[in-house]
Amino acid sequence: MEMIEAAAVKYGDLILSVERPGRHHNVFWALDKVIGGQDKMVNARYPFIGTETQGFLTSTGRFVDRLEGCVIARAADQIKHKTGPEDTLFSECMW
Repeated sequence: MEMIEAAAVKYGDLILSVERPGRHHNVFWALDKVIGGQDKMVNARYPFIGTETQGFLTSTGRFVDRLEGCVIARAADQIKHKTGPEDTLFSECMW
């Protein structure tokens, strides 16, 4: 059964993740180190915010968005407590 393994962010073709219990803001810090300052379109501190897709890496190595992540986490009984919209997964729901 496929399971959620880590919070991840997709920016263009680049996918970064952090091991749990890391959260999406931890991925943003790592992403800032990789691409920081290269794209000034959105904001000065994290220029990629708004152009990224937040999601998760699964046990099969796939990147999934928060909606598909929620379906997978529910099926694998990984959600400890649900926060936010019922169809959207947040790492806070899991670890």
